[in-house]
Amino acid sequence: MDVLVINLARSADRRAFMEADLRRLAVGHEFFPAIDGATVDRASFPHYSRARCLRRFGTWLTDGEFGCFASHYRAWQECVRRGVPIAVLEDDVELSPDFPHVLSLAGQRIDACRLIRLAGLFPRPYRTIERIDGSHRLVRFLRGPAGTQCYALSPNAAGALVARARHWVEPVDLYIDRFWLHGVESNGILPFAAKEVAQPPFRDAIGDRDSTRSLFGKARRELFRMTDGVRRTLYNLTR
Repeated sequence: MDVLVINLARSADRRAFMEADLRRLAVGHEFFPAIDGATVDRASFPHYSRARCLRRFGTWLTDGEFGCFASHYRAWQECVRRGVPIAVLEDDVELSPDFPHVLSLAGQRIDACRLIRLAGLFPRPYRTIERIDGSHRLVRFLRGPAGTQCYALSPNAAGALVARARHWVEPVDLYIDRFWLHGVESNGILPFAAKEVAQPPFRDAIGDRDSTRSLFGKARRELFRMTDGVRRTLYNLTR
């Protein structure tokens, strides 16, 4: 499985951090150029509409959120172009000592599972698909765990994510979590083998999201959350 590490050209410290960790674990990898949301011309990405984002998400995407969505979108396109499964890592993750083993387990199952999360921000309810060994289990999350720190996906899944990402109206991790929309279920191998680095200089401050939302925007966001909750429940009932 090809391993792509999304990295901004100006983030040399992060590149060095990931390079050292992946070499220590003897994991082959390549760095994939990230989109800098602070400098890129958003008009060059017709998928993003500020007005549509305000209607759906209640506020616009920050520079970091826009760049993150564009970078992962490009990685999905690259997966489709190569026609082989890939593992996508962001450049601010810590890898557990058994990461190479977990990556191998994901590679053995990626064709059937399509998307396998190797990291997540929140504990979520799940159904166990397979008890792999005494330490690991393959699960399907009933609600996405959020975060895009590390995941594996097949070309089939990448194509589905690209096809339904016609409008970027929310952060990319929330889009990936909407499995009822694009049909790519959120599977994972537990315990997660990667986690976000929480200390500077890696954490990016995005501010208080609600502080940028009007009362009307908050109401619309809550309405969409309720609708998503119903659609998620109905989808899970059929699986």
